[in-house]
Amino acid sequence: MRTLSSILFCFLVAYVFCETEITAGEPEGENFTYHFDWFDGGDNAIGLKRELYSDYDNFQFFYFCEKTKGENKKKCGAWVDEKGTIIKSVNNKLAYKGKEAVLSKVVKNDAGNYYSLFEDPKKESTRLPFRVSERNPSWPKP
Repeated sequence: MRTLSSILFCFLVAYVFCETEITAGEPEGENFTYHFDWFDGGDNAIGLKRELYSDYDNFQFFYFCEKTKGENKKKCGAWVDEKGTIIKSVNNKLAYKGKEAVLSKVVKNDAGNYYSLFEDPKKESTRLPFRVSERNPSWPKP
């Protein structure tokens, strides 16, 4: 009986302390909303950083003009690479709306890990995996 109680106690402790990772997903053509308040310090975010599944070796950055200061202000309003060069292959828009950012009309290549971006380059939010699914032909067009 004592062994059973110990096992149940261990399972209870593991259950209480386990964490589930937040994930997001949208069908192609829909908008993806990134909620800054899902993560600690999200109110201080100045943009988004993403690591696309199709290009794991390179990060992309988007700085919100409304919140960015200093050197990053020159790069605001467009997806840029680590050197600050605008990425011309991105064909959707990202809009800052208070506590969220809305990426319009996602495509398969937008799938990846997304992070809040802060003025302090050492600070980073929790990773948010984002998936893009195929649109069911019977669904209405967005």
